[in-house]
Amino acid sequence: MMRSSLVLVALLGGPVLAQPARPDTPAPIPELDPETMAKAKALYAEASKQYDLREYTRAIETFRRAYEIYPEPLFLFNLGQAYRQLGDCDNARGFYRNYLAKVPAADNRDQVERFLADMDRCVRAHEEAAARSSAAPGSPARGDRTLRTAGLIALGTGGVLAAIGVAFSLDASSKAREIEDFCEEGCDSADIEDLDRAGRASERNALVLYSLGGAAIATGAGLLIYRALHREPEHITVTPTAGGASVSASWSF
Repeated sequence: MMRSSLVLVALLGGPVLAQPARPDTPAPIPELDPETMAKAKALYAEASKQYDLREYTRAIETFRRAYEIYPEPLFLFNLGQAYRQLGDCDNARGFYRNYLAKVPAADNRDQVERFLADMDRCVRAHEEAAARSSAAPGSPARGDRTLRTAGLIALGTGGVLAAIGVAFSLDASSKAREIEDFCEEGCDSADIEDLDRAGRASERNALVLYSLGGAAIATGAGLLIYRALHREPEHITVTPTAGGASVSASWSF
């Protein structure tokens, strides 16, 4: 976005309006004493330097101080410019309006009215974004949190079930090795009946737990993926542009 320049204010020797006098131009500001004029001139120079360095917040404060001691209407335009550069569309719009109210026949009125139209669009975009992001009880934001919680619980449950299944698998393997060791030199089926039964039970339990754990993990992952694909943006940024405003959204996971 290209930066629009400030309107220069003549502060040498006494207050001078930046545009030619017209019938509907406000009366000139009374001449200030030299000391106050010098202070106003210094503040204006400082604010202009801050603006050129893109230190818009500091420039706003300095322009305000200058306007307090020297209420030149063009300072209001410069304040609008600084607020516009910060993306503060509402304050920018307010200062542009104040400027035109003070100087209805301003030479740059067409430019200011274009800025006002841009700021109007920008303010509306902010309001629409705020309305979308406001989360009332029972809104999609609450459903988003519910999906995340359910997904994490399902993943955790699946992990626990799978871990217990591993324990049963190890127990079944251990009993199988005991049977092999016991029957290395021959054995009767009655001698290993209890070990064999216990081993088979552990193996069945492991398979059941693996199935349940896998299903829970798949369900949890599915819920989190669905949430990620269908969730509303958490952060919406509206930036004024020459044609109105641009809106960008971001998500966090």
